[in-house]
Amino acid sequence: MSQNNKFLIMFGSLFGVVGLGMLLGSWMAFTSTQKFLENSELSEGTVISNELHYSHDEEGNREKYYYPIVEFQTQEGENVKFEADFGSYPPMYQVGEQISIIYNPQNPTDAQINSFWTLWFVSILLLGMGGVFASIGFGILLSLYKAKKKLSNLLANGQKILTQFFGVQLNYSISVNNRHPYQIISQWFDPVNQEVHIFCSENIWFNPEDFIPSQDIPVYVDPQNPKTYYMDISFLPKMVK
Repeated sequence: MSQNNKFLIMFGSLFGVVGLGMLLGSWMAFTSTQKFLENSELSEGTVISNELHYSHDEEGNREKYYYPIVEFQTQEGENVKFEADFGSYPPMYQVGEQISIIYNPQNPTDAQINSFWTLWFVSILLLGMGGVFASIGFGILLSLYKAKKKLSNLLANGQKILTQFFGVQLNYSISVNNRHPYQIISQWFDPVNQEVHIFCSENIWFNPEDFIPSQDIPVYVDPQNPKTYYMDISFLPKMVK
């Protein structure tokens, strides 16, 4: 297995696992909110102030958010205050504004503003991010599986041709830690159709120029589609990190 494939397997597996974790978190947040709604009661609350909180972004810049402080009265006549879970800048609600709230009658301080985004934001956020991470991760693993299956088919049923070494190039479409992999380029002249075919190897993370054999380089080609091929570079030494 090439170093490139090992990296992609690790990358895809990591993204897939993180994505599944986020999807699980989304489901847990959804069921928690659903259970809260089933056992809660509605009331009208008043925004009595907006509490200022500070946080820092990834670059260390300080950001400020206003979290509404809401006061409401339970059905038993108890006055309760709570701070909303989400803040914004500028403030989302004005002091004195009447808003709908929902609370747990067994623990009235367990209350939230009764709005779609307040109740379901976490579930939707984790669902979206989890879907993206899982799609990327398992998409990479699926593409690697298909590539492995295609390679096995080429080695078993493809036409083996001997190609001439043409050169080595950098693959600038891929960059890892500001490094680009190398590719071996070879060519083959088809005497039947009078055509020259160019072939590229898989990505190589060291300069292979000093290890190119003087003899021809084998390439396995799909007879039905010459653009589907595999260059055998097993003659190269293994890279040790």
